[in-house]
Amino acid sequence: AVVVVTLLFPGWDLSASELHVQRWAGNALLAGDAAAGGVRGSEKLYVNPQAYPDAPTQVIIVNENPGTMRVQSQQYLQFNNGLNRADMNVFPVAGLPMPYYFQASHVGNVSKGRITFNTPISPKWPTASGCTDSQDNCSSPYAVYYSGNYLQVIPPVTVYTHAGFTAPQRLVVVQRQGQASFAVGLDTAPDADVTVTVVSSDPTVAAVPGTLTFFLGETAARNATVLSVSPGEADLALYAASDGVAYGGAIAMGAVHVVCLRGIRLSSLLVYVPA
Repeated sequence: AVVVVTLLFPGWDLSASELHVQRWAGNALLAGDAAAGGVRGSEKLYVNPQAYPDAPTQVIIVNENPGTMRVQSQQYLQFNNGLNRADMNVFPVAGLPMPYYFQASHVGNVSKGRITFNTPISPKWPTASGCTDSQDNCSSPYAVYYSGNYLQVIPPVTVYTHAGFTAPQRLVVVQRQGQASFAVGLDTAPDADVTVTVVSSDPTVAAVPGTLTFFLGETAARNATVLSVSPGEADLALYAASDGVAYGGAIAMGAVHVVCLRGIRLSSLLVYVPA
């Protein structure tokens, strides 16, 4: 006879299946390298249990590419007192499922990596009280929630640590109803053609028509033109599209700041001077 047993263990929800970590971060291209502890952009991956744990439950990640990214748990970053592990969040007993994040940070190298998860571990089953055989022998069906005895797969997450941009002119001043140009380049030779779209934070103030194209292996700067629409200030962000790893999803927020000036109103275009 074949006996089929269905164990209804709750699962886990992830905020994303892919993370795009930018080299350009915080309105500036930050310097630094992994050896010196330098960190550029970062992204958070939230992990949320589908049911509340009935005992503290450990979720441990594996960073398969430490030379590309640094991955640290929320509890390590918030409570770095020597008691918390950088690769682990502990989900407490709570009335409602409570998400925690793991933060992936760019350490300088451009690549594609992965974050994987070990099987969640809970001390609830097996326990020292003898609840080791089956759900029937446990005091409550909740005693087997998130136990380490059964494989509860948390799928791996792909992480892209992108290349960055160069923007030598970070401030552009445009006369009223005029236009100005600024250069945008790539700081890494792209592994496929790249199309960069420049997006204004306020298109009613400044607009940038068209796109910039960089071909495979090219990094030389292209000139973009910004048009003054009305007086005010706006920030320009760079959004890259590419089939390559280096720039497929690369973004630079706040790459260039634009000031569109007010004009000068004249009472007349003709001035009469007595002889």
